[in-house]
Amino acid sequence: MKHLMILTLLWTFLSTGTASAEYRIVLLGKSGAGKSATANTILGREAFKEDFSPDSVTSVSQKESGEVHGRNITLVDTPGLFDTRKTAGELKSEIEKCVEMSVPGPHMFLLVVRLGVRFTEEERNAVKWIQKNFDERAAEFTMVLFTHVDQLKGKSVENTINKDIRNLVDSCRGGYHAFNNWEKDDQTQVIELLKKMEAMVKRNQGKYYRNYMYREAQRKMREEEERKRQEEERERQERDEKIQEDERRKQKKEREEEKQTFRRWTCRAIGTAVGGGLGFVYSLWGAPIGATTAAFFADQHAEILCSWAA
Repeated sequence: MKHLMILTLLWTFLSTGTASAEYRIVLLGKSGAGKSATANTILGREAFKEDFSPDSVTSVSQKESGEVHGRNITLVDTPGLFDTRKTAGELKSEIEKCVEMSVPGPHMFLLVVRLGVRFTEEERNAVKWIQKNFDERAAEFTMVLFTHVDQLKGKSVENTINKDIRNLVDSCRGGYHAFNNWEKDDQTQVIELLKKMEAMVKRNQGKYYRNYMYREAQRKMREEEERKRQEEERERQERDEKIQEDERRKQKKEREEEKQTFRRWTCRAIGTAVGGGLGFVYSLWGAPIGATTAAFFADQHAEILCSWAA
């Protein structure tokens, strides 16, 4: 029994000492930010096809794994998920795919931002986009990674960060890191990234982004979409009812105007007839001037005569 306990303790020690930490990372960012190049720098090999043009080479999410400085790293490279050219269905499909590839869930969302180019509206609201599509708590698992630091020509990243970028970094629990993907042999930048990631994981008490968070985020999105749909339907019905009411009022007004016009012509005809009758009487008993006066009087007071006749 004593020997068995010693062997068990020895096995536990050896297993603990030789086991590598495992981390899962999902790379997010706009097309051309350098996600694939960053993934290759981390893995230390050409696992993903690279292109530094603004057009994305990665059309679907891809997954690669490898041991990096004593850690088992799984990387999920995604297409430009902020690309506004994608339909809502395509975007949802890619989000689901990258979540499935990182099962049971990523320890970190690495938000890749390219330095030296215009900071876009999509990047400015990137964390809100992540929180909307993955869950509000996703920011706790997010770090910003700046690429193309070689373009700074010796300047520090800190001195080049403007207000918008600072707001982006501040909204991420993991802070930021910087890569020069032209210097893939410089592993110090990779080691520093892994240290920062481990510090973030430690702050999160070893937790990672879980699938139920994604399902919760998607449920909220569906509820919000349904709320907007119902609101739009209600507004459409109100517009239709207003148009119908305006049309009813217009038709009623036209009918009233037609009645008034008919009444005026009817009364004028009555006035003319009465005036003619009075004029005829005056022509028999009085002077021609009296006949004309009677006709004019009847015409000018046709409304009164019309009401009197009615």
